Amino acid sequence: MTAKAKKPARKKAPVLKHPVPVGLGADGEALWSRIVADLDDSWELDERELALLEEAAKTADELAVLGEALDREGMTVTGSRGQVVLHPAVGEIRQMRTLLLRLLGALELADPVEALKSATPEQARKRRAATSKWAREQRALRR
Repeated sequence: MTAKAKKPARKKAPVLKHPVPVGLGADGEALWSRIVADLDDSWELDERELALLEEAAKTADELAVLGEALDREGMTVTGSRGQVVLHPAVGEIRQMRTLLLRLLGALELADPVEALKSATPEQARKRRAATSKWAREQRALRR
């Protein structure tokens, strides 16, 4: 009897709480999957956050396309009068990176309880002052 070679086990993709939207490219899918897979089991994204995440994933796909264009064509191109100019994709990439950072920042994926724990002493002091002021105002309104 001869031993059969075992096929290497295929690693299954994790089942995501929020499935990857249809139409995303490889970079967008990767971004979506990384973010959703890192979410705590109790964490749910609302519709606003899902829309922001989808836009961020589309932006990641567009950045990849622009990056490929730069890889193919180089950082400079010939201008209308034969002069060497910076490739237009360079400016677009800069703007799209800024957009991606803003979209990801708007997701607010930090746990509010953990954010309170990690506050600097000055932030904690200001937060306590604001909470105290708000509580006083609420008590005054109830009177």
